[in-house]
Order: sequence, then C-alpha cells, then structure tokens
Amino acid sequence: MSLKVISGPRCPKCKGKEVERYGYLKSRGGSEYGCRSPECKHVFVVPTLRLNAMALHPPFSRTDWGEVLEKLPTDAAQDWSAASASRGSMGGQNTDTTFPDWSLFLVGLMHEAGVPIGAGTDTPIGFAAPGYSLHSELEMLVRAGLSPMEALRAATLRPAEFFGLESEMGTIEPGRLADLVLLQGNPLDDITHTRSVQAVVTKGQFLNRSALDALVR
Repeated sequence: MSLKVISGPRCPKCKGKEVERYGYLKSRGGSEYGCRSPECKHVFVVPTLRLNAMALHPPFSRTDWGEVLEKLPTDAAQDWSAASASRGSMGGQNTDTTFPDWSLFLVGLMHEAGVPIGAGTDTPIGFAAPGYSLHSELEMLVRAGLSPMEALRAATLRPAEFFGLESEMGTIEPGRLADLVLLQGNPLDDITHTRSVQAVVTKGQFLNRSALDALVR
C-alpha cells in the first residue's frame, strides 16, 4: 500500500530538518525508518493509537459499551448509539488492518529510537468517551511495544516533561503535586487493569467507587 507524501511542519529542535515521513510500509527495512537526528529524541509524539488503530478493537465491540453510553449527555449518547449500531451491523470493524498495523509499527520504532511518547485520545473523535478512551490508548501503546510502565509514564511523566514541570509533578514523590488513582489490579502485570478503578484521591479528597459513579450520572 502506498501513502501520499505531503509537505509537513519541520521539527523546531532538529535544526530545521524535516521529520522523515513514510510512504511504503513493506518496501523498506525497519532501520530506514525514523528520525535521523538525535535531537528528535526531544520531540514528543502523541500518536492517538486508539483512533488510528481503532479497527483492531473498536470501543463499541466491548461488553461495557452500553454503560459508557449511559454516562454520556443524552444527545451524544443517541448519536453514538446509532452510529455504533450501524458500524456493528456492517461487521463491527474494518477487515483491512493495514493502516492500524502501520501505526503500531511506527510507534514501536519511534519508541525503540528513544522518541518520547505521550498518551492522548482526540476526545471526542471516533467514539472517544472522556477518561474511558485513555484506557484504550494505554492498551494500544503496549500493543505497539511499550511496557506497561512505559505506557503509564506516557500518561503521567511525559506530559509533565513536555511542559517542563517534571520537578513538580508526573511522579509520586514527597513534595510533588499528584492525584492518585487506586486500582483493584496491578497494571504492571496487565495494562487493562487501569480500568479497575476503585477510588481516586484528588485535591486531598478521597472518592470511592460509589462517589465516582455518582459524578457521571
């Protein structure tokens, strides 16, 4: 498959050089991909894999999708319910996974090259429910080659580093600013355990599961 190559923005920290773009997925070896300048290790990439690779596991194929719709504003829930039902009736997902596989492949190469990867979702595009879709993004990052710990850092430490605030937040240490998400399972064993939220500590306030559910009803 070929992809049209277009002119794009230049990396400001790569001395004006363009970040390399990719045309043919299977016609080049992996060593030919990636940024050729060491300075690109200071360019943050937020790949939004839960959108680009959504065909691999669309949110409306999950068993808890109905619960997600119940927590959305009425108009949005109705629109998403109709749209997801329509897509589901057409087979649930696109059987051509060339672009999703390509997206995972590139993120894996960038990660191996030391490019900082951040976790983002492009909410509300592509059935991205706030909060809920971040779990999918973490799962896709692991699927692309990041470890569970690295995926968690993509949603915590990397954003702090991007804004130059890593000395104030992004990690759990004495004197740092932090909200805490308490889980039932260990996400280092299985990244999907980030979905098992039991409580949150924010601004010094402890919110158990019942209190969290009440906030989104």
